[in-house]
Amino acid sequence: MAFVGAAMFTSCADNDPLDFQVTKPEKLSQYEYLNGYDVLKNYVDAEANPNFILGSAVNAEEYNKKGVVYALTNTNFQDVVTVNAFKYASCVDENGQMNFTTVKDFVKNATSAGLSVFGHTLAWHSQQNNKYLNKIIAGRVDPTAPPVFVDKEDKVCDYSQMDHFPWCVMGYTPKFEDGCMVSENPGSWYQYFAEDNIPTDKGATYYIDVVIKGSEPGSFKVNMGDWGGSASAQLAYGTEFKTVTLKMNEVPASKSFVIFQPGNQAGKIWIKSLRVYHKVSSNFITLTPEEQKDTLIWAMDKWIGGIMSACAGRVKAWDVVNEPISGVDKDGDGFYDLQSATRETVGAKDAEANFYWQDYLGDLDYVRTAVALARKNFAATGGNAADLKLFVNDINLEATWDNNKKCSSLVDWIKKWEADGKTKIDGIGTQMHVSVNMNAAAQKKQEECVAKMFEIMAASGKLVRISELDMGIVDEEGNEVKTVDATEEQLKAQAKYFNYIVRTYFEKVPAAQRYSICAWGQTDSPAGSGLRAGMPIGIWDANYNRKHAYAGFADGLAGKEYTAGE
Repeated sequence: MAFVGAAMFTSCADNDPLDFQVTKPEKLSQYEYLNGYDVLKNYVDAEANPNFILGSAVNAEEYNKKGVVYALTNTNFQDVVTVNAFKYASCVDENGQMNFTTVKDFVKNATSAGLSVFGHTLAWHSQQNNKYLNKIIAGRVDPTAPPVFVDKEDKVCDYSQMDHFPWCVMGYTPKFEDGCMVSENPGSWYQYFAEDNIPTDKGATYYIDVVIKGSEPGSFKVNMGDWGGSASAQLAYGTEFKTVTLKMNEVPASKSFVIFQPGNQAGKIWIKSLRVYHKVSSNFITLTPEEQKDTLIWAMDKWIGGIMSACAGRVKAWDVVNEPISGVDKDGDGFYDLQSATRETVGAKDAEANFYWQDYLGDLDYVRTAVALARKNFAATGGNAADLKLFVNDINLEATWDNNKKCSSLVDWIKKWEADGKTKIDGIGTQMHVSVNMNAAAQKKQEECVAKMFEIMAASGKLVRISELDMGIVDEEGNEVKTVDATEEQLKAQAKYFNYIVRTYFEKVPAAQRYSICAWGQTDSPAGSGLRAGMPIGIWDANYNRKHAYAGFADGLAGKEYTAGE
């Protein structure tokens, strides 16, 4: 901006034959003061805040490119966290295989640049690989019991007598005699549909039972699928009726035909019946609740051990559990219960979309297990156990609609989790995806709840981290304001609210408990973003120019009230 300003506003007046003055556009002049600000991390008083680090969230892939995101982050911040790259679904596929390439590159690049890395997140209900997790707790196959065929709901085609009309494909259409489909060599190669339009699950394995005999022994190929592709098997028969079972692996169609290809077989072929079905094994055993819990503890250990190994002790702080608290108090104890798909503390869509570990491990053991596995695996993969800091992170702790009840509930749950005398949770993270409200009364209420939240968190004795700070704008009528519609008045109000939050953090939280403030949205959110799309949430605009919010944030770090934009 300084360069642009110099180019626009410098004139060679002595050489100009026209007698007029060039005036700076009012909007640009309102931003000129921002050029006098230093980089953000230089506003942190290290002497007064010896344990505090200023952080930011980034897209790992963008940061690893070492372009503008890399430069901006390294210049302004001391700590960095990835938005998605450290989450379960980003690293674990549908077969349980883990890939930590992006994680390793990110940790190497950030630590080489002198930044610390915060890990987000080890245990959460969202962004899990539900297909894999549901599969491993569904049951197991007993290898000592032989599989059996069953003829119940699994059959998709069953003709006990072949008395329906087949389709001619090439050269010959069979006839019917005494309940059998009868074909014989017409003097040329031929094939035909034995059945058509069978409903199948694409990619599934099917079995075909054919009761068949020939005037002479022989064999021919059978295809199952559609014209885009098919599975096949060889059907061999003798001169007496016999049931022959064909296995069709990974049938590639949702509507399938069965085509017989007798080709140039000599003599006659009689087919008495045809049945297409799934193979169902009686040796499948459903897991008990205890076995499901044990299986998931194994899966969590494998996951945490894998990502800790990838980080090799260099990531020393983690969100060990993310967003555990619901907004429902079903047991009437005055505190919110944990989120659950089985106890109706979340909506139906969330229950279907997410995987709630606590529904299998239990509300206490869920967090206790995650903490224990994090500490075990950190020490086992190169970390110094004394360095590890584990946070429980949640959203809406500053909410006005419940007067910080969720914040109080989280503190109460931490006491319950730690009551075993073994579990230690080091800190609390508050997400703070907030908005400045242009309605003065509503904004005052918000600020009161922010202050109360920090007081509750400080009273817990835990480390306090603002984990995901970004800010939208709400107009006086309660409507969210898009970036393209934001006014100077609204953007300056946003800067003041950023300033208030940061200043209040340092005022309410004792120095020994101040861990970090993390700017989640560096820039305003683009229209297609998954985070508050099209909203002016950042401290830079989409082109990485400083906003009024930058000055509000910087002044807050310095312990000063923001006034420069007035």
